Amino acid sequence: GIMKKLKACFCVRGDLQEDVFNTYAPVATWTSIRMLTILALQRKWKTKQIDFTNAFVHAPIDRDVYVSLPALFNDTSGIENQDLCLKLNKSLYGLKDAPKLWADYLAKGLDRCGFVASPEDAGVFLGRGMAIVTYVDDVLFFGPDEDEMEKVITELQCDGFQLKREKNGDDTVYDFLGIHIEVTDDTIQMTQFGLIQKFLNLVDMELCNAKETPCSTTPLSSDANSPIHDEKWEYASAVGMLMYLAGNAYPEIQFAVHQCARFTHSPHESHTNAVKRITHYLKGVLDQRQGLIFKVTNDLSLDCYVDASFAGLWNYEDDQDPVCVKSRTGYIMTLGGCPVHWASKLQTRVALSTCESEYVALAQ
Repeated sequence: GIMKKLKACFCVRGDLQEDVFNTYAPVATWTSIRMLTILALQRKWKTKQIDFTNAFVHAPIDRDVYVSLPALFNDTSGIENQDLCLKLNKSLYGLKDAPKLWADYLAKGLDRCGFVASPEDAGVFLGRGMAIVTYVDDVLFFGPDEDEMEKVITELQCDGFQLKREKNGDDTVYDFLGIHIEVTDDTIQMTQFGLIQKFLNLVDMELCNAKETPCSTTPLSSDANSPIHDEKWEYASAVGMLMYLAGNAYPEIQFAVHQCARFTHSPHESHTNAVKRITHYLKGVLDQRQGLIFKVTNDLSLDCYVDASFAGLWNYEDDQDPVCVKSRTGYIMTLGGCPVHWASKLQTRVALSTCESEYVALAQ
C-alpha cells in the first residue's frame, strides 16, 4: 500500500497474438511459503530476498515476433514512419507467453546452479542445502548457510541475471507480494495493512466502527427477492481483495469471505451488508495491528483439523433447490501449531447425514 517508485516500460500488444497457447508459468503457492517460513523460524534458518530487474526481457524467444514502434517514436526526420517495425530479439512485457518464457529461463539458470524443482510445487526449487521460492521475478531463499546463499546469488549474476537485493542491502525477508513479514527472535507475523486500508477506501468505510467477528450467525443465502447491490463500489473488486486477505494472512475471515464470493455473479443487498460486516471486522484488525503469528515450538508435527456443517442452508434457501441441503467443509492444516493451509467451501455432493458430511470433509 506504499508507493515505492514510478516507472514505465515498453509493452507489446499480446491481445493481437495468434496461435500462442502454451502460456502456463508456475509460481509458488502460499502454502509452501508459509511452510518454509515456519521451518526457518523453528530451525533458525537464514532468509534472503532478491528481485530480478526487468525479468521478462532476459528470456530468449525462439520464434520471429515483430512489433510496431512505440508511441511518439519518430525517425530522424521527425515524421512518424508507419512502414517501420521492430523485431524482438528477446521476450518483452505484454507477450502472452512472456511469463512462461521467463519461468523456463529462470528454471534453467537454477538448474545450472544445482537446483531441482519440487514435484509438489513447481515454484519451489531444492538443492545445496536450501530452498528457493520463485514467484515470477520475486525470489526467497531459505536455508541454514548464509554464505552458500551468497554463492548462489553470485553464480546467478555471473550467468547473466540482473538482480537487486531488497531493503537497501538488508535482504532478510520483510515484504513479499504485498504481505509484510515482521521477524523477531521467537515470532514471525504476517500482515496486509496496506491492502486492508485500500479495501476500506474502496467501500468508503475508513471511519467505520470495529466489530469482533467478520460475520453473523445467520447463513448467507441467494436472497433473490431483495434489492440488488446498489453501491458505488464494485462487488467483485471488493470480494477479490477479501479473497487475497483470507488466503494469505487472515484465515479467520475465510468462511465469511467465501459466503460472499458465492454471489459475485448476482449480488443483492444482504450480500452487500455481509461485505460491510467483514469491513467492520477488518477495521478492528487494522486498528489493533493484528496479523497471522507464527511462534517457536519444539514440536513440528503436521496436524489437520476438519469439520462440516450439515445442510447449513436449509430453511434459508428454497427447499426445492439442492443447494440448500449441501453441507460445508472447513479445514485447517498446521505445522508446529502454525496454520499453513485452510479452506471453507460447499461440498459438491449432498450428504444424507451429519456423519456422512464429516466423512466427505475429511476425504477432501
